[in-house]
Amino acid sequence: MAEADGATTVPELLVLAGNRAHLERERALGRIEQLLDGAGGGGQDPQALLLEVCDGARRLVASDEWEQRLGGLRLARVVLQRKAEPAFAEDMLATCRLLLEDREVRVRWAVGELLRTLCQQLGIAAWEQVQGCILESIQRNFERDSTEPSGQLPDVGSEVEDSSESSTGDFLSSLLQQSYRVEPPGRGEMRHGTEGWKCLETSFRALQHVMEGCGEAFRPYLDDSLRQLVYRALAHPNRFIREACHFIMGSVCKLLEGSQLEALAPEIAEKLGLGLSDNWSQVRFASSTATRTFMLCAAPYRERLFPQLLPHMCLNRYYVAEGVRLYSQETWRMVMGDSGREQVAKCAPQVVAYYIEQSKANNHAVREAACACIAELMCKVDRQAVSPFVPRLLRALLMCFKDASWPVRDAACLACGRCVTAFPEESREVLEELYSLWFAHLWDNIYSVREDSAVALGNAVRAYGEEAVARIVERVRGMVLEARDQPADSQQYGSLQNTTLFGVAAQVRRWQWLWLRRWQWRRRCWCAPAPTTPACTPTRRCSAAAAWRPSCSAAAAAWTTALPGGLGDASCWRLP
Repeated sequence: MAEADGATTVPELLVLAGNRAHLERERALGRIEQLLDGAGGGGQDPQALLLEVCDGARRLVASDEWEQRLGGLRLARVVLQRKAEPAFAEDMLATCRLLLEDREVRVRWAVGELLRTLCQQLGIAAWEQVQGCILESIQRNFERDSTEPSGQLPDVGSEVEDSSESSTGDFLSSLLQQSYRVEPPGRGEMRHGTEGWKCLETSFRALQHVMEGCGEAFRPYLDDSLRQLVYRALAHPNRFIREACHFIMGSVCKLLEGSQLEALAPEIAEKLGLGLSDNWSQVRFASSTATRTFMLCAAPYRERLFPQLLPHMCLNRYYVAEGVRLYSQETWRMVMGDSGREQVAKCAPQVVAYYIEQSKANNHAVREAACACIAELMCKVDRQAVSPFVPRLLRALLMCFKDASWPVRDAACLACGRCVTAFPEESREVLEELYSLWFAHLWDNIYSVREDSAVALGNAVRAYGEEAVARIVERVRGMVLEARDQPADSQQYGSLQNTTLFGVAAQVRRWQWLWLRRWQWRRRCWCAPAPTTPACTPTRRCSAAAAWRPSCSAAAAAWTTALPGGLGDASCWRLP
């Protein structure tokens, strides 16, 4: 049985509120809440009970153990959410100033939550007492000394002195030492962007709690200097700080709702666009929440802001991180309703420029999303708005088609097929290169790339008819015959000797065997003689049955099912 469940007196519960075990602390706090609400059945005088709990919270926050300080802050928040003496609130404000930069991050987070409750109870007076402390902490911790080591390593070449009396040999030696100088990790340019940044993140979180706790009363204090401080942090090298400040931007939009927000809307949209393009998914999500708040608050005039934010909102609907993708899709429905295509057509120049820029991003997930967005733009948006940009978009897709990352190549392969269907004449300029890439990717070692190459070739037939059929059949005829040379049971890692009995390698082989058995009948269909009826044509998933080795014959067979209408049946009889 848990200790908190067996505790019967308030002193015992107060001790357990600072227990080293998280579960015991939570149970003790829950039991104290019941007593304060009169549901605990203790029969104690409510005022005396409240004073006893307040004294217990004061003792806990002054402890040397971080668990007790954390429990005391949580307990103080429970008390302040009910009726407490003004003196206790003042004591807790002083405690928050003292523990704002506590060495334990969980204590600093609890300080921010307690500040929110204090601001809800005391109003803007609480901010006036902690304003200097929070802003000073942010300013002091914003930059880290580039020479401050996070790991003590020797600094090669640091003692080289420049002397005009040095000989030529000494000068060359000095120059070489400076050229090959080793920068220790955690110092200078070698400091990692995710490395801890002292108390900066939690101080920004505390600022957000204060803003939300004070509500509209905080609006006069949200002056230009404070906004510039937040804007500056949006470009901070540490991703956790950027994430925290994008959440603050959502609070800023709520506080500035009205004419003041309208005046600042262009600069806010610019800052949110940075977060929506961030390389870290957590930062994108934080910026997505702020963007939704901003768009809903700026409803009367948000169409003026679409050229700045609409391209970013579009692309994040296809972002690989599920949280960002689903949240962005819901935001799109809330903001755009049924007018999304029309708004994208109006902002076509900005959308095209952003998609092309993101297709060159150093994040493969962003490039993959850009390919899907380009295909959507060319297939779903008004042709007159998109047609002037088709050559640029196709060139961007061709670059992605040659990407080192196979998911990017896969997305570009499908996107090119869809674009050829939507703009067949405009695509003729790059059609020769597209054919060569599609045929080359029928040999790719990733089965989905082979399959999607076949699908893209089917789209080419939809766009160009017999012209494409004649060209593709000529190549596919030889590829199908290569099924005769394919091993009956190709395996991954077949040249390696499995020396383990219960290791990972054995599990992979068992999974491979089950996978091959599942698709074996489809592989037999490919190797069978020419069918007497088109009903034997393999399904679109047949290309997955190429086991572990690249199978152009599998992709060639899958190509026939990607053809429209009767073209698939007619093309089957042209194959050997």
